[in-house]
Amino acid sequence: MNAKIIAGIFLPVAIIIILVALSASDVGKSVEKKTADSVKFSNIFTAYTDYSDRFQYVPIRTVTIVNNFFMPRVQELNDVVVCAVNDNNNIARLTFQVRYSETKYQDNIYTMQPMMLESSRMMGGYYGGSSGRASVNMPVHSAKTVTLFIEPQRVYQNAQGLINLNQYKGYTKLLVVDNPKSTGYYASCDNIPADELAKAAVIPITDQGSAPIIIPIGSK
Repeated sequence: MNAKIIAGIFLPVAIIIILVALSASDVGKSVEKKTADSVKFSNIFTAYTDYSDRFQYVPIRTVTIVNNFFMPRVQELNDVVVCAVNDNNNIARLTFQVRYSETKYQDNIYTMQPMMLESSRMMGGYYGGSSGRASVNMPVHSAKTVTLFIEPQRVYQNAQGLINLNQYKGYTKLLVVDNPKSTGYYASCDNIPADELAKAAVIPITDQGSAPIIIPIGSK
């Protein structure tokens, strides 16, 4: 076969393979994570007294992605599981649903509905609707900041018509676990091994104060 024909066939293929490999590499790319220093007890454990209320999602991390490559890229986000525990890790772990958004938010609270991460879709039973790991489209020479949020635990009234926030005062910190390896069908705080939890980022839960027992309006 003529050398020019061979070059004409294989050279474009080789160039495409090289470009794809470079695009999938870390060349010209940086990813910086910044986890929250703390979260307030009153923001992540909230009394549910008004059924018309919207969730106020609490930011726990920003992920800044920079693409200085000459081609656009798609950056996958880590799967993340967030667990509330106490200092001795001797009470039931509490799993928070995690969401993400590229939209800016105000006053550290986000009231619109961010997208769920894959781990939270699985945890919430969204098996059929899952579309794979979350990703961010990065144009040429661009930078984006993605914010991760947790959905607060809403505390409902009990049979006596009371909302008891004191039951959650034992939780002292959040563990943010990246790409968790679980022993179950999907990742939740109950089935993540201890060595995985030991590698997690820690966010202290502050401002617990005297979490009140609330009597909802209309209760006697």
